[in-house]
This record gives sequence, C-alpha cells and structure tokens, in this order.
Amino acid sequence: MPQHRVEQLVGQPLRSIPQAILGVSERVGRAVFWGALSTLALSLTVFIAVQVLQVYTVARDEGQTNARAIESDLNATIGKLNVQQPLARQISRVQRVSATVIRSGGWIERYSLKGENQESFELVLPSWVSQDYLDSLGRDVVTDLRDTEGLLTVRKTEKGKKKS
Repeated sequence: MPQHRVEQLVGQPLRSIPQAILGVSERVGRAVFWGALSTLALSLTVFIAVQVLQVYTVARDEGQTNARAIESDLNATIGKLNVQQPLARQISRVQRVSATVIRSGGWIERYSLKGENQESFELVLPSWVSQDYLDSLGRDVVTDLRDTEGLLTVRKTEKGKKKS
C-alpha cells in the first residue's frame, strides 16, 4: 500500500454550504459597512464646508448691505434738503451721478452743472451696466458703446429748461 506524507501539507477545515454562504455574506456586509461609513464621512465634510461658506457669504453681504443702507440714508437726507435749498439740490444731483458711476466701476470724464437746470456730463461705464444705472442718471442720456474696449460712454448735454 502506498504511503502519503501529509505532515508538510496545510489542512483546511471542511465547511458546509451554509457556512460558505455566511462567509461571503460577512465579506459583503463588511464592504457595505465601510462604504456607508465613508459616504457618511464625505457627507459630513460637505455639510460643514457648505455651512462655513454660507457664514462667509452672509458676513460679506452684511458689509455690502450696510454700505448700501448708508448710501440710501444719505440719498434720503439729501433728498429732503433738495427741496429746501438750491445749493443742496445741485450737490444732491452731483452726488447721485457720482454714486452711480462709482457703484458701476466707471469714471467721470467731464461734468458741468450751471444753475439748477443746466447739467451736462460725459461718463465712462462698463458695458455690463443695466438699464437701472442709466435710469438713475436722468432723462436725455445718450449711450455709445466703444467696441474695442468694452466700455459704454454716457453723455448728457442739456441747454437748460425755462420755467413757465
């Protein structure tokens, strides 16, 4: 009879089919657990990042809102003075034009105000300005787009209105 030496071989325990299925299900369960845990960690990280971004955005917007509120209050105060004194009306008009130019990121090329009704100016504004900016400059403004520079020239020439 032949002899087989088995001392050097490593044996494995016999498993039944339910035990094999249990081993596979444990490996799958472990993979699902780590996948869920990593998804939870990623979601938590994204949530914290969004909250930090929201706090930063709100803080930045509050500073801009405060500047707009101050400008609005100044315009209201100047509007009240506007009715009372001719010089205050002129200062109010200059302030409104310059505030619009500064807010839009443009500059004033020329500005002239003689008396109460003779106003003329030439402004350079970015081409992206909305109609609201142009409306705040008053009636009779003429716009001209500089094609090569992407800038908008805004002009107003007024001879003056006669009171009747």
